[in-house]
Amino acid sequence: MRTRWIGRTLAALALWSGMASVYADGWVLRERQTINELRELGGVPNYDQMDFPGNNDCGPTAALMLLGYWDAHGWPALVHGGGPYVGAAGPSAGLKALDQEVKALFPYTGTLGTVDATFFVPFVTSDLGARVRSVATGHDSGAAAWGASDDEDVSRDDVRAELRAGRPMMLCVEWTAITFHWNERTGPSDSVRFHYMTVIGFEDWHIDDWATPDDFWVALRSGWRRGGDSVLWYNWSMWDDLYEVRVSPAGVPARPQQVYMLWSGPGGQPSVWGMDGQGNYLSSPAFAAYATWTPTSYERLGNGGAVLLRSSVDGRALLETLDANDRVLPAQTRVYPPVAGGTAVSYRRLADDTGRLLWSRADGSAELWRLGAAGEYLGRFIYTNPGMRPVCYDKLPDGKGRMLWEDGLGRSDLWTLNENDLRELAGFSYVTRTYSGRAWFDGVLRQVGYRDLGDGTRRLLEITSSGAAFFTRANLNDDLVSTRRLGAFPGWVGRSLSAE
Repeated sequence: MRTRWIGRTLAALALWSGMASVYADGWVLRERQTINELRELGGVPNYDQMDFPGNNDCGPTAALMLLGYWDAHGWPALVHGGGPYVGAAGPSAGLKALDQEVKALFPYTGTLGTVDATFFVPFVTSDLGARVRSVATGHDSGAAAWGASDDEDVSRDDVRAELRAGRPMMLCVEWTAITFHWNERTGPSDSVRFHYMTVIGFEDWHIDDWATPDDFWVALRSGWRRGGDSVLWYNWSMWDDLYEVRVSPAGVPARPQQVYMLWSGPGGQPSVWGMDGQGNYLSSPAFAAYATWTPTSYERLGNGGAVLLRSSVDGRALLETLDANDRVLPAQTRVYPPVAGGTAVSYRRLADDTGRLLWSRADGSAELWRLGAAGEYLGRFIYTNPGMRPVCYDKLPDGKGRMLWEDGLGRSDLWTLNENDLRELAGFSYVTRTYSGRAWFDGVLRQVGYRDLGDGTRRLLEITSSGAAFFTRANLNDDLVSTRRLGAFPGWVGRSLSAE
């Protein structure tokens, strides 16, 4: 119960007194420790509760991290507009709206935070897990099959079981004498009381001392950091009063993932195929052709609208904003001047409504523009990859980027960029995935489009010299898993992929 730490304190006093000499704040000399198990979930978002309106809203913020994780791992209808969920300007509009839904269903007030009568009653739990499930079900009826539970009797085994199953969970630290540590077990410390957080991992250590309990550390998203991968480490203690909230997704989403593929045809005619995640054709809206302009990228927006990028023969770029019925909104349409004899090849809208416009310059280098929410130019990055030309830029739910390059002969490089669009380093090497020319009966496959679907998978658009297009599935490691041929249509070329 919530006052059980008193009983545990009395029980602890009965233990052999020598234990205190080797156990202080859960830390024991590392020379006497061996790791039993280490688990940490990747892709759990990091939200700052200060980015959302209201005080003492750690509970709703922790719930948002659960929902954001599952939105990116198989349930893409939970956050309107999908990821990335936070950017330099803060949370996306979809995430802010979801925050209001959670707060409306939770026993939340700005004065007391997330608390109801059960908080003060021993042996009684609330129903926060069921409320998280209810929010999810409001976005996707398939979530009604989710499991959900609350428990005030929290054990190490609970944490182990959830993380082994690949599920983050909420943990409220109601009372503790333990200090928490940032990013590593001996890092800078912080104090935590009456605070909800999101569990993303654990370290299970064996202590080589018969009088000392094994060391158990829990990795948490604190709710105090925006973006990145910061972790707050908590050393499990028998003295502490904890409360857990778990959700266990089950069943299948009722709303399938929508993918959009742009084709350019004779006379600059655009055609957009709406497909499901398997590449099955669903719909195709009509667009007007503009003489001397070629459609190069189509970006679906979270509000149901879209942005269509066209490039002219003189190198200018046209960004057309479309409403939910694919009608052009002239007031939100912009034309950009030529760049170094290059072509605008890709546009990506981010969570904070800013954008990235990718140019393939005449010398083969890449120029990535940062655009403001109104489409205004804010700055640029220039990248070089000898023998290759850039074809696509994507932003992933975790805030990292991908830039796809190809040589026109079937070889391509997929760069990983960090949250600031700088190349990601692993040790002393840049993170790059290379695909070598795969042969098909009608030519060598060239990778020209890339998109993270937000469900734990990616899709690549591949084309051949004969005009055939292929819809290729990749996993989270960007390994190619399967390929589906969409057909060849004389005069038409596959250009880009988008997702909703």
